[in-house]
Amino acid sequence: MNNIISISDMKVRAGSLRDELGLNPLFVTQNGKESLVVQTHEAYEHQQEKIAFMEILINSRKDIESGKTELMDDFLNSVEEKIGMAEKENTDQQNNTFTKSMLVSGEHVVKLRDGSYNLVMKDRISDLGGWLSLDHLSEDLHHLDREYSYNNEDLDIVAVYSLKKYFTLNNLEDGKELTLIWQRESPEKQKQLEVIQTLEEDLKRAQKALEEAKSKLEEM
Repeated sequence: MNNIISISDMKVRAGSLRDELGLNPLFVTQNGKESLVVQTHEAYEHQQEKIAFMEILINSRKDIESGKTELMDDFLNSVEEKIGMAEKENTDQQNNTFTKSMLVSGEHVVKLRDGSYNLVMKDRISDLGGWLSLDHLSEDLHHLDREYSYNNEDLDIVAVYSLKKYFTLNNLEDGKELTLIWQRESPEKQKQLEVIQTLEEDLKRAQKALEEAKSKLEEM
């Protein structure tokens, strides 16, 4: 396929361009002059990966030249530690638990019960309009104002997200470019889970009592 096309031809062939382009760019002309460069989403992602890889190489070269290096053993130990933390976090998430100590500055966004999204920033969470100190949150992510000794349920954390590749601060308004990693159960569902847990415990005790009664009956 010719990778130079007029804007009028592009409009006519718009439906088939995706399959024709592949990873190649399309240069679009208007009045005989280059005006646009069009590429598929796959091509864009491929290009961004190349750019990111080149940035890693450039930064690595700068680190070597400035003496910012690390022994391989130390590096492997740090990787193993991070893997262990990730496995623990995954286990906790499967058990539907997430605590304040698991929040990571610059990597997590939390959603409050009032619907706002806040970026975790060191000792606080912040949206585009204000901030809240983590000291005002309990370990299980409920709000507690220690100064006035009252709870504000609107400031409870109800969900925790990790950031996607193209996250910007504007996403704090729309909640996009986020990956959900934990969500608090609704009060109704949590109560129902507690009822189920109690019934399961009662059932185990009843089954144990039944087995003991059968055993005594056989001894008679």
